Amino acid sequence: MNLPRRSSLTRTRHFLITGSDVGTDEVFILADAAFRGAQFATDAQRLGELVPECDPSAATGAEAVVALSRHSALVQLPQTPRNRPGLSDEAISRIAPDHRWYAIDTLVERDDDVPVTAGDRDGLIRVMRGSWPKREELRVIQWLIAAARRLHGAVLLDVRGDADQPRYELIEPDPAAEPDLTIYSPVWLTPAAAEVLCQQVFPQARLGSTNHAWAGPPSQDIPSQPALDGVQGRVAGSEDEFSLDEATLAQIHDAVDEEDLTVLRDDPKVSGYAIVVPVPVPVAVRDDSVADDPYVSVEVGAAEIIPAVLRHDEELQRGCVQYRLAWEPSDIAGAHRERLSDTLLYERAEAARIIAAWAAALHEACGGYLVDAHGFAVDPQYLQ
Repeated sequence: MNLPRRSSLTRTRHFLITGSDVGTDEVFILADAAFRGAQFATDAQRLGELVPECDPSAATGAEAVVALSRHSALVQLPQTPRNRPGLSDEAISRIAPDHRWYAIDTLVERDDDVPVTAGDRDGLIRVMRGSWPKREELRVIQWLIAAARRLHGAVLLDVRGDADQPRYELIEPDPAAEPDLTIYSPVWLTPAAAEVLCQQVFPQARLGSTNHAWAGPPSQDIPSQPALDGVQGRVAGSEDEFSLDEATLAQIHDAVDEEDLTVLRDDPKVSGYAIVVPVPVPVAVRDDSVADDPYVSVEVGAAEIIPAVLRHDEELQRGCVQYRLAWEPSDIAGAHRERLSDTLLYERAEAARIIAAWAAALHEACGGYLVDAHGFAVDPQYLQ
């Protein structure tokens, strides 16, 4: 059998670990939500065609294999490899024998410099310092952490980036770390109607102040993805990188400059509205050193980008409204740390309760789809 030639680029494996009660279909649904081209590879031949750089033998004995992209494959392992080289005794002690394991075979793409960021909520900077992933590998690792958070699981990351001599670090994302939700719906509520609806759930809710009225989303179709008329090319990160000639680039820059000047000359246009409600914090857990008060907001406006998980809904692709529900903590920097203070833990729990209640009410009124902070679909019944 003639298999496609493998790349000489360095590759490794990272692992997703879930409880025995998590079905394989749940993992693959999350993969499909993040990787638009994900598809099953039924055998080694098919895996070699879909992911040419992956060793086709990865499909041998696997329960299932999903090609995430032309660079990465998700493999459900038939048994728990708890004796895998590079695992510390501590990591092994925290993984139950009946846990399910999924491996992602992917490229090793690293950088010495850690990016400047608001925090290190999941400990990724802590474990990957000095060998920071980028491009495809970073995308894969971010999905692994998001999937582990959603499934109450864990990830094992090869921080050395050497499949022959790996060194693994365990990350167990906090399932409650990101309570934000977004509703994508073809139905939009006027600011007054949304305020009344939110006040029925929490009477303290108020419409954010503005000197300009919002007349709703644009009447014309709202593109779900940015588009440029007459521009030919490929999307960056696909098989062929997106490329433009100098004349086209000059036209784009001129158009952007003209748009910027128009915005500066004209009166500010209201693109949406927001409703806010304070998050009550008892004196016993309040941090008096922080001046800001926590609150939850609902930001309403036309959706500019539709999450990949909703790519098959043609009505939403033509244009829709998004209702983004978010916790605004009293201490933004503290909220992005691995370990939260008692004050922030209390805030987050209360904010999650408010977000769930508001999301349920808004979804009942507007319909549409619920999506979490990572672009995964959320069943409204779990908000009750």
